[in-house]
Amino acid sequence: MIFKVNNPIFTLSLTLIISAHTYADYQLEDILFKVDPNTAESELEPEQVDHQTEYITSESLNQNLVTTVDDVLKLTPGATTARGPRSSSEAPQVRGLDSNKIFVNIDGVKQNFQEGHSSMIPIDIDNLKQVIVSKNNSDFSKTGSLSGGVEFTSKDPKDYLLPNKDIGAEFKIQHNSAAKEKSYSAKTAFKNPTYSGLLTANSAQAEDIELSDGSILNNSSYKDITLGTKLVFNNFKFSINHYQRKDNNPLDPSLDPPDTIVDLHADSVLTRQTYNLAYKNKHGLTSQVYFNTYLSEKENREDKVMQVRSIETTGLKLKKSYKYFSTGLQAFKDVLDSESEGSEITSYPKAESENYSAFIEGHFSTGKLTFNPGLKADQYLLNSPNPLMKKKSGSALLKKLDIHYRPTSKLTTKLSYSEGFNAPKVNNVFPSGEHSPAHGFIRANNFISNFNLNHEKSKLQEIDFKYKTSLLSNEDQLSLGFSYYEN
Repeated sequence: MIFKVNNPIFTLSLTLIISAHTYADYQLEDILFKVDPNTAESELEPEQVDHQTEYITSESLNQNLVTTVDDVLKLTPGATTARGPRSSSEAPQVRGLDSNKIFVNIDGVKQNFQEGHSSMIPIDIDNLKQVIVSKNNSDFSKTGSLSGGVEFTSKDPKDYLLPNKDIGAEFKIQHNSAAKEKSYSAKTAFKNPTYSGLLTANSAQAEDIELSDGSILNNSSYKDITLGTKLVFNNFKFSINHYQRKDNNPLDPSLDPPDTIVDLHADSVLTRQTYNLAYKNKHGLTSQVYFNTYLSEKENREDKVMQVRSIETTGLKLKKSYKYFSTGLQAFKDVLDSESEGSEITSYPKAESENYSAFIEGHFSTGKLTFNPGLKADQYLLNSPNPLMKKKSGSALLKKLDIHYRPTSKLTTKLSYSEGFNAPKVNNVFPSGEHSPAHGFIRANNFISNFNLNHEKSKLQEIDFKYKTSLLSNEDQLSLGFSYYEN
């Protein structure tokens, strides 16, 4: 059971008592940090990682008792969520770019926001290990973005095991007063000399949200169920994740239509299933193959008509790192489908999109100067089984150059130029049919296909300075930073 005390006087008094007792009875040893060559970037000191990358650690997630993606991204200044206020319509936003302009990955699996009005990230928040926010396109191994994105990483079996223990379990109950949400989670982890495994189960049920002014946001309740398993064997990591949400949100969860307009409301079930296999060895080779299904079922309250929309994504990633450069490729395919009363939903057409990218990046260092040039080729193909819909394709060649200069141990500067690429979505190119019928003198509202919709490219220029020094002694640190970017 987790309790949170909001009384500042009580908290301060308790802190002083504990601190005084600790200082009187214990003398802590000096702690030294040693960097392991295999250590993840998120565990390194800030000056050892990209200044345009922000890390939200597992410790920070636990301390702040996060329950939604919005709670998570509030922990960093580089990202936030747009849309809302219901969690079913929350979408990540980095430097003002919405989720359809940036990359969003869960354990390297690309997430797609093509299902009409629902744009939430279906993820088990309680099982998050870290969140990485990239604010530019310096990492060419990430694709489909005009400027950065968000990478969510889940915990491994070892993250739940105590030192020298081969099996462990965790059970947690949490309550969120804003929506009277109760969540229950259970995890079991084990290991042996050959492999390790993790089983997770989480359920959450929330009522309508109480807003800051005391009013209730109608039709914002939901029920979530999350199940997952992860196996780690030598250099391989395999996981299966199942997520389901049931809610009574409006057809567009970002709106709050009156209850009297019944045709704007629906009861929905959102289901996400992911199969993910990753491989990594000590020679700098990483690869990944995944299959992700996203299914939305909405039943209109007025006429009880069911609308079903789905996305199936198959992806492949390869990357090889050498001493002075790294190279890789990525490919993924989206297959969209829809059905309502035995017919296709023409505003969400049956169609396919294929995206391919290949890149090469250099890593050169001469004393105090480091520079990283790169080239990347992107290509896409859109296709529909409808003979009236034209095939569409496009390509682009992207460039980047990062220059790091560290004249002293206290001052670090960086100049960065990078280009981004975002392919058009099939539901923006191929939609057709009626959106709303005519009523009296009000004309009908129709979707129109847009075969001339081009892909987007971006050019991002950035300059960054960071200065760190001790103010009074070696035991304190003063940090000053300045950055400017234009996209």
